[in-house]
Amino acid sequence: MVPIDLSSMTWNDIFNYGFFCFEKAKSQIETAYICAKNKQWDATITHAYYACLHAGRALLVLKRKSPTTHQGVKTQIALDFIKTGQLDKSYGKILGELLNMRMEADYDPLSAFSEKEALKALKDACLFCLEAANLFNSISEKKIKNNTKQFFADIAKAFL
Repeated sequence: MVPIDLSSMTWNDIFNYGFFCFEKAKSQIETAYICAKNKQWDATITHAYYACLHAGRALLVLKRKSPTTHQGVKTQIALDFIKTGQLDKSYGKILGELLNMRMEADYDPLSAFSEKEALKALKDACLFCLEAANLFNSISEKKIKNNTKQFFADIAKAFL
């Protein structure tokens, strides 16, 4: 990941960066959905994970943190949001499971995730992104649009 110098950013810059992280998360969910429709289960999992990564980075930027590794994002989410009670432990579990699944899907040539596993990953990613968007809005002075939150909710409902 590209390191971001947050020290000179204004609050408006921070919000805008977070907003663009959520736009990337939406794009990743859309791609995961297309992959699922095409029965590309490993790709579905990879894109579902990246949606969570971007949503997590949006939260961390509010704390003026910008980890440069995937594990760093997972660790900082745990420290800054789960340990403080702002985010339920279940979301940390989702992020961890999706990270592990993504690593297997991307790097293990024998990886063969099932439809059930991929669709659960996509649903979980939507739930993570929706919760991250809600938390972002509760922390931020400015709010991301309801249609962003509704997007994640609608996709998650399709898999419930």
